[in-house]
Amino acid sequence: MPDAVPDLSAWVAGAAAEHPDAVALVGPEGVETTWADLEQEVERVARGLVGLGLVAGHRVGIALGNTREFVAAYLAALRVQAVAVPLNHRATAEELAGVLDDAGCRLAMAGPESLDAVRRARDLLAAEPGVPGVRVLVVGAAAEGDELAWEALPTSAGDLPGARDPERLAVLLYTSGASGRPKGAMLSHRALLANVEQVARVD
Repeated sequence: MPDAVPDLSAWVAGAAAEHPDAVALVGPEGVETTWADLEQEVERVARGLVGLGLVAGHRVGIALGNTREFVAAYLAALRVQAVAVPLNHRATAEELAGVLDDAGCRLAMAGPESLDAVRRARDLLAAEPGVPGVRVLVVGAAAEGDELAWEALPTSAGDLPGARDPERLAVLLYTSGASGRPKGAMLSHRALLANVEQVARVD
């Protein structure tokens, strides 16, 4: 694993440079996304996150299901050295509130399937004294009030983090909570890279 690759998003940039027109993702109804298009979206969202004030270590909840936007959001969070927190987009508001609170998420991204529950989770947390507010970023639906819209993320942010640390926490993956309160498993950037490398070696 080359030291020059600090996180998974760097591999996307490399693939976009080498094979820009190759297919990276195939979405619903066979809609294809090339590596160049994916890299462009990851970079746009990463700059948007920086424009919103997120810095390395901030937690970002992602309740988007198996979509192109989930991939872009996940990789963008890694690119800015924030911590991606994948959320079950079919979870209840109470379940989401518990994970958002435990992870310390400052931002929660929600799509049409999860938006109502994420909004209720935000309101539940706002009613708790001493709990920081959670901003909601809406994907594929209309934003309301002070919510943010995926399409309107700021794109004029300054430079993204230069020296990225592969040992830094990258992802918090929460258990289902079947035998108790969900617990977050911590994965570093290096752990994610090692996993991809291991899978790539399988014939």
